[in-house]
Amino acid sequence: MRDAALFEALRDVLAVTFVRDTLLESYSCFFPLNKNEVREKVKEAFELLIEAGKKKDSLLLQKATQTIHKHIFFNGDKNYWFSLLYRNYKITTRSRVDFRAISPYIKGKVLDFGSNGGYYALVLANNGYTVTTTDVLDCRDQSAKHIPFIKMEKPNVVPFEKDSFDTTIVKTVFHHIDNRYLIDVLKSLHSISKRIIIKEDIFGVTEEDFVQSDILEKDVFLKRYISLGTKSQYDALVLVDFFGNIIAHGIDNMDLPFNFKRLDEWKALLNSVGYKIIKIKWYGFEKTKLHQSLQAWIICDRE
Repeated sequence: MRDAALFEALRDVLAVTFVRDTLLESYSCFFPLNKNEVREKVKEAFELLIEAGKKKDSLLLQKATQTIHKHIFFNGDKNYWFSLLYRNYKITTRSRVDFRAISPYIKGKVLDFGSNGGYYALVLANNGYTVTTTDVLDCRDQSAKHIPFIKMEKPNVVPFEKDSFDTTIVKTVFHHIDNRYLIDVLKSLHSISKRIIIKEDIFGVTEEDFVQSDILEKDVFLKRYISLGTKSQYDALVLVDFFGNIIAHGIDNMDLPFNFKRLDEWKALLNSVGYKIIKIKWYGFEKTKLHQSLQAWIICDRE
């Protein structure tokens, strides 16, 4: 499933060109002292991925991914400049920006669902929140090891009692969950948490989606993204998700079903399990994001 969707996206010239352009700009911005080198890394990575996509060869894709991650981006050295700067980005820039975006909506005891490296939970804890983390894998960074972690033994079972939390934060996690488990997870979260704050990548948007926001006026890449159309918007999200998780972050065993949805689909799903949406905040192609995509914060309360 992952390879098929990725091959499809790699053969979508509009999506490939768009994503490569966003990465070239954002990587140049985040790594100014290594601007030329990092641009070459992005270009070389795409050349290898596109070649695998043309041949629809899973073995070639696997070899390309290993080459890109180990020799192009990280150079086999945990103290390599890209490794250090990328970790710093995840701990500081990314998590702090996300915290500022939704801090007014966070209340009480907090669950960081799908916590990954624990970077966001670390920011929450440092700002005085009582936070617990959970995920199917324990990928916590050493800096977040002191924050409570409960492993999900089953992908559709959230291991907490009813009303355990006041707020659950789900940052770009749901598109990693297969549809056969998603409703069970949403129902579980509805049981254990009064409020849920979701950050998700969104496709299928048009200019009409932003008539009540000024985001479109100042976001050049958003205008380009809209012009791609629904199919290439989805393919762009596939490419960004793969690049950010498998290439840059290096989590080879992460599940990537690319289960992205349109905003109306998220509204219907959340309503179906008893959550009422109280706020939607668009988050576009801003310079504080290394792997750029169109995202929305969806804040919901239990009805």
